Parts: sequence; C-alpha cells; structure tokens
Amino acid sequence: MTHEPATTARRRWPEQLISLLVLVAVVLVANAVYLTYSNPDPLLKRSGLTVTSPAPPVVTGFATIDPNDGFTTQALGVASVHQLLDGKVPLWNHDEGIGEPLAGGMQAASFFPFTWLMLLPNGVLIFHMVLELIAAIGTYLLLKRLRIAPWIAVTGGALFALNGEFAWLANAVVNPIAFLPWLIYGIEKARESQSILRARGWLIVGASVALSLLAGFPEVAFLDTLLAGAWALVRLPAVERKAAYLLSVVAGGALGVAVAAPLLVAFVDYLPNSWAGAHNGGFAGTSVPALGILSFALPYMLGPVWGLAGADSSGTIAAIWGNVGGYVTLGAAGVAVFGAVARRPPLGLRILLAAWTVFAVARVYGVPVIGRVFDLIPGVSSIAAYRYLPASVSLAVIVLACLGLQAIWQREGARWLRIVVAVVFGVGALALAALATLFVHRHAVVPHIDIWLAFFIVVTMIVIAAVVGALLGWRPARVALAPILVLEAIGMFVVPQFGATLRPAAVDTAPVSFLQQHLGDARFFGLGILQPNYGSYYGIASINENNLPVPKTWADYIGPKLDQLEGPVSFDGQYDADATDAVTPVSEFLRNLSNYEQLGVKYVVAGSEMITADQATKAGLTVAFSDATTKIYELPAPAPYLSAPGCDVQASNRDSVVVDCDGPATLTRRELAFPGWSAQVGGASATVGSSGIFQMVAVPAGRHTVSFHYWPRWFTPALGASAAAIVVGIVLLVLQRTVWSTGRVATAGGRRGRRANRGPSA
Repeated sequence: MTHEPATTARRRWPEQLISLLVLVAVVLVANAVYLTYSNPDPLLKRSGLTVTSPAPPVVTGFATIDPNDGFTTQALGVASVHQLLDGKVPLWNHDEGIGEPLAGGMQAASFFPFTWLMLLPNGVLIFHMVLELIAAIGTYLLLKRLRIAPWIAVTGGALFALNGEFAWLANAVVNPIAFLPWLIYGIEKARESQSILRARGWLIVGASVALSLLAGFPEVAFLDTLLAGAWALVRLPAVERKAAYLLSVVAGGALGVAVAAPLLVAFVDYLPNSWAGAHNGGFAGTSVPALGILSFALPYMLGPVWGLAGADSSGTIAAIWGNVGGYVTLGAAGVAVFGAVARRPPLGLRILLAAWTVFAVARVYGVPVIGRVFDLIPGVSSIAAYRYLPASVSLAVIVLACLGLQAIWQREGARWLRIVVAVVFGVGALALAALATLFVHRHAVVPHIDIWLAFFIVVTMIVIAAVVGALLGWRPARVALAPILVLEAIGMFVVPQFGATLRPAAVDTAPVSFLQQHLGDARFFGLGILQPNYGSYYGIASINENNLPVPKTWADYIGPKLDQLEGPVSFDGQYDADATDAVTPVSEFLRNLSNYEQLGVKYVVAGSEMITADQATKAGLTVAFSDATTKIYELPAPAPYLSAPGCDVQASNRDSVVVDCDGPATLTRRELAFPGWSAQVGGASATVGSSGIFQMVAVPAGRHTVSFHYWPRWFTPALGASAAAIVVGIVLLVLQRTVWSTGRVATAGGRRGRRANRGPSA
C-alpha cells in the first residue's frame, strides 16, 4: 500500500475545509425555521403541560411523525444523563411505571455520547443537527472514496444530511442513521489493507458499529448493517489482499460490538422478562398502504405530516403516516435511475444499490413476492422493516444519484439510454402527481388544499425539467442540476418545521413544581396532563408509561388492575375522545382507586374540569393544587413506598433504608420485582423476593441498613470487555501511526537517496 505525500494531503485541506463549511451551511439553512421561527422542543408538544405561544403553527399537522421524540428520546434521554451526573449508571428508572430498566430499554440511548447535548438550550434540535452533520461528512468521505468529484460528493453529503428520515422522524429511530455512511466508508478504507496495522478502516468500522448500537435503536442498526455487509461482500472480489481486508472489517465490527457490550447485555437481559408487542415475528408481511408510494417520492402531495389524516374518511392517509418511515426526493430518485444504468464503475455496487432499493421499497409497500424477500432474512420479521428500511434506501439512492450526476457531467451513457430514462422518469413522476391530486380531491378536501397542491405540482415540474434537461444534455440544466437537488432537499426538509410550536413559547411548570415539592417517594398518575415519561424528565415518579419493551409483569397488571382499555405500550390516561362513553380514563381510575393507592399513588393530575366535584367527594379526593388548566387531587390512602410491620422505617432514598425492628420482619418495597435486583441487610447479602409485583426482603430484629442494587447479569464482564476493546483500539491506533510514520520516513529517505545519486541537474 502506498501513502500520499504530506504535501498532497496539505493541498487537499482547502478543498476539505470548504466542503465542510458548505455542509455546515446547508445544515444551518435547512434548520433555519427551527432556529428562528418555530420551536421543535418536544416538551412543548408532548409533555401535556400548558404552553403559551403567539399563534398556532402555520401548517396544519405536526413537525414529526412519531411522538416518541418526546416520550422516549427527550424524556428518558435526559433522565439518563441526570443519573450519570449523579454518579449512577442509568440502568433502572424509578420514575416510570413502578420502576423498570432504563438503558436496557434501548430507546433512551443512555450510553450514547451525543445524548448529553439534550441538556443544552434547544438541546434536542442541536442533537439532531449534529447527527445531520455527521451523516453529511460521512457521506462526503464515502463518495470521495468512490472517486466522485468533490462538488458532487458535497452534494451527496448535503442530500443525506437532509434525508426523509431526519425530516419526518426525531425519535431514536434516526440516531443510528448518521453512522451508516461512516460504516461503509470504513469498509472502503479497509480495501487498502496490507495488514490490520496498515489500514484505518477497522477503526472507522469499529467506531461506526459501536455508535450505531449505542444510538438506541437496534432494529435500524441491524438493517443498516445488512446493507454494509452486502457492500463488503460485493467489494471483496476486486480486493488484492482479501484476508487482510476481511480481517480489518471483521475485527472492526467485533471491536464495535465489544465497546457497546454493556448496553447490549442490559438489553438482552431485559428482553426475556418483557412484553415487546409484535417483535416476535409479528411484523412479517406488514407494510405501508400501497398508495404511500406517493408520499415516498412526492413527500407532501398527500398534505403536511398528519395534516389531512382527519379529513380522509377512508383512513388511508392516517395509515400511511402511522407507518411510513421517510422519503426520497424526486430529483435524487430520477438521477439515481440513470446512475444505476449508466456505464461507469463500480458495476457491482450499482447492481447492489439498485437491487437493495427495489427489494426494500417493495418490502415497505407490500409488493407481492419480491416484497417478501427481506422477511426471509433471519430477524427481519421481528422488526418493523417497513418503517426502518427507508434510511438505508436513502443512502443507496443518494450514492446512485451521485454516480448519475458524475455520468451526466462527463456526458457518459448512450443518448438512447438517456432518452429512455428521461421519458420513464418524467412520465412516472407526472403520473404519481396526478394520482395524488385525484386521491386528495376525492377523499381529503380541506380549505386551501388546491393552493397547497398547486405549489407542490410546480415544484415537481421544476425538478422534472431539471432532471430531464440534464439527461438530454441541455447545458443550463446540467449546471443547475446539483444546486436544484440540494434546494429540493432543503425545501422538503423545511416543510414540517412550520408545523412546530411558534417562538417564543413557554411551558407552565407550576404543576411540576408542586409535585417536586410534595411528592416525596410517592407516585402520581396523569390523566393526559404531564404525559408519560415526563415524570422521569423532571425527576418525579409517575406510573404512566409510553415505552417498548415493557416489563411483562407490569404489562399484565395494567389492564386487569388499572384500566381495561389501556396499555401496555401506552398507559397515558387519555384514550377517550367522547365523554358520553361508559368507560373513560376517569371512570377506570375511580373504579380502581384502591389499586392505584396500593402502587403508592399519592396524586392524580387532571384537567381542571376532568373530575367533577361530586366524583372527587365520593372518592375521597381532595384538591391539593389548582390553576386555570390543571387540578392535582390527593388520594385518601396511598400505600407507603417502604413498609415493614413492627419496624421503624427511615428511608434516605429509594435504594437505601434504615429499619429498626422489634423482631424478624418483611420489608416490602413498592418497586417492580424484576430479575437483577439484589439487596444487602447490614452489609450481608440478602435475597430479594416478590410479594405480588413488589419486592420484599426479610430483615432480622434490630437496627439495620438495607440497600438495593440493580445490576443485569453479565453486566460486569461486559464493562470489562468494553474497556478492553477501547484500550485495544487505542493501542492498535498508536502502533498503526508508528508503522505509518516509519514507512513515511523510509520512503522520504529513499527519495532523497535517489536524488543524490542523480547528481545536480544541468
């Protein structure tokens, strides 16, 4: 393997710096509405607290598809960081349900280093902008490695930074996406391997795998790894030193898995004792409605995000928004078609990316036969592939589009081929636009919809003209095509931002302050006010739940004991839309009041008119807090968090208590009985048993300190493996740099010797 001279590397710095600045500028411009006009802070939309804003959002609908940008990404992510700041490993969350695993649930991204950004003002926005920039840089480097022209590589980086998944989703689903191009870039670097000490590919692969797993959404990481693995195999035949190449890739992957081992162990330890919905093979064959292909290629021809769902009596639009996972921009898709068929290397990659796109899109939209191919891969039927495949499709399309851009710019490909692609693309795009327009006019007519459709039809026509013109060799279109693709991506990315809360916006935290001052070690239940997991965000214990997976014993308890129409994924106290229904969240709460008290629920947080005075009186509820929108009622007889008959119990926190007992007793702790808990009584190990769904420990007579500790099985060895992997990575990196430096010195000495032998020039 040869190394480029230092002078060549120095000459590339201006180009790389300019490219980086352009990508930073694109990310900033694409988020300009969020930065200046609307506020994407999930707290405003998801917390259930009263929000004041100068006006309603400009666009009907929402800024994101999935509310878990708040319930899990923000609320549980911030809770994890707070535990780390307190010197705790965020393995258990006392403040959700009656306690449950935190890091092991994955979606909190508890060990993901970028989660710390959420503590900053506008932290969630900054978090996502950083991921977008990471994705942009990784894509740029990957495309440069494929010998794509720098300006086209910048275009590709900008397109992937603004992909449809980042635009429409803001929960943990998007976190691993940023590292997919880096993973493949590492694989490309590994192709240079003469030995593992003479390639950096393994380190990039390892870091990408580790961060993808720590990002908190293993389903996306798994699907992305399938594409990366296929990429590695396709590139294998052309590699000169195949053993070194495979060693670099496999070693890097193993290193990444080892670094993420603590999180993986916590997750694997949690799963057998959890309820995971359809994640047991139930997703096989599930897909987005076929009409959703319209929003995949023409993102807003079916209206803003969730904007027309209520107006569509057929329910199709709601079904699309409830399951779709992103989009590709029309222009990039059109150029990608040409990139797939143009005669330029690498042929194997073009076939792979085209096949991946076709089979993945077929899986997403339920195309018969070919749509079932992905389900044949072990594990795919247990994940919502229709929701999570679009991320890898976006990268495949963008790489093909950049190959197509280069082919267009260099006038490659037969003219007849260009004409065929132009006609197929133009006619297909117009047909999709016409079909979308007809569907909306038939099923979802709302005020101003014609203006909305007309605007996006004009945008569609401009994009079609640019792509077709460039394919047919019209110079102005060739010159303008890349900027138009980036502008289209920015425009599509910006649209949902007008559905966010307008600035300046403020949250009324008076109910939170009351609970922080008066709740102690008790719990509260929210009837739509202070939504699930935001108790964790504020450090107050709520039995509300919105998460997956869910502890199985807790999932089995919710329906029979608390609310027959709720749970287990979402236990939020607000499913009812018709107050005339016989069964409502309020009626279920009042019917099961004693069960709530047994869970240690001291307060119920409700809307100001949700519980009538008569209902409150009959149930023995007393108003403890009241303002214009919220009432907090105190329950008559909440059970204590810790109790032991015949003992004086003094708790310093939830995990440590001093008991003074007249005789042997049983300490009941109203925390979920779950594998992994251990206890010490007076410094001696004690068994944590169960009393129903609660924990119990036998204590002898006398005064003793009882402490509780949650630690998943094999977590300590996993920590050791992670630390060892990091040390090994650092050592190998140092050795590698030493080998490289030695090689450069030897090469430089050889050049000087050759010049001396030639003597002075004439």
